[in-house]
This record gives sequence, structure tokens and C-alpha cells, in this order.
Amino acid sequence: MKLKNLFLPILVGSVFALASCDEADTNSSMPTFSGFEYEKPVVAGDSLTIVAKQSRPGKLIYTTTYDWVCLYDWTNTEEGTSRQKDTLVHVKRKLNYGVDPSDPQFKFLVPKNADNLYIIFTAEYNYMGQGDNRYDGSTGGEGTAGNGYIRPVTSNNLFGRARGQLTIPGRTIVKE
Repeated sequence: MKLKNLFLPILVGSVFALASCDEADTNSSMPTFSGFEYEKPVVAGDSLTIVAKQSRPGKLIYTTTYDWVCLYDWTNTEEGTSRQKDTLVHVKRKLNYGVDPSDPQFKFLVPKNADNLYIIFTAEYNYMGQGDNRYDGSTGGEGTAGNGYIRPVTSNNLFGRARGQLTIPGRTIVKE
């Protein structure tokens, strides 16, 4: 008799718990970003870590690909004042966001002759649930404050993509 008295409330509670689950629990969304963070001053010849700071984490995301590119301007002293633009480094990293939802980071060595640094960031999130369809590939997504910008550019049922850029002007780079 005691077992029957315990079984019925557990069964009824389980039915109510399953019935109370709504569809919002299966919706995926990519994180939103507040911009980039890095330690100042930026010193030529030293390493620099750039962090894409999340203001709201993503939800129900499986694999994620972060693509970082650093371009820089430098003055060609042999030819006078002609400016050159080169790719310093390109890093692509794939991970499981559900296991590692931390803020994406990019570390590189600042060239001694850098005049300006341009960081280009792209993130692609593969969804586990029903994706957020708010972004269609235009640049009209939510903006960010702070250093640079990171905006969602596309999101559909399967994946979402965000892009951003940060410029570090040469006048802020300390040269030894």
C-alpha cells in the first residue's frame, strides 16, 4: 500500500513536468557581444591577446568555428614613406561551444614596425535546436559598444554567423 501511495504522486508529477516544457527550451541562439577587450598599452614586439567579450552567452550550440585575421600597416623605410599592408596571422579554431562557451581569444606578436593593426573576427555557430531567424545577412544586426564591433550577420534554422572588426591605431602602439 505504501508503494502505491508513493507511485501515484511521482507519476502525476512527472506528467505535469513533461507537459510544462515549452518549445522555447529547444530554440538555439548565438551569443551577443559587447566588443573586444585587450590590455593597454599595446607594445611593439610584445604579445597581445584580444578577447571577443560575450555580453550574453549562446544557447543550444554544438560546433563553433572562430576565424581570426590580423592585418597591419607598416612603413617601408627603404622606399621612403610608402605604406604596405600585410597579413600578420590567420588562425581558425573549431570547438564544441556546449563544452567550452568561454569568450573567444586570439594571441599574437605585435610587429616592431606596425603602424596600425586591424583585427577581423568571424564566428559561426552550428545549432542543436531550432535556430533564431532574425538575421538575414545584412549588416543591420545589433551593434556593440566599446572597442570595435561584433554584429550578428546571419542566422537561420541551422547556424548563425557573427562578424566584427577592431582597429588599433599606430599612435596607440608603444614602440621601443
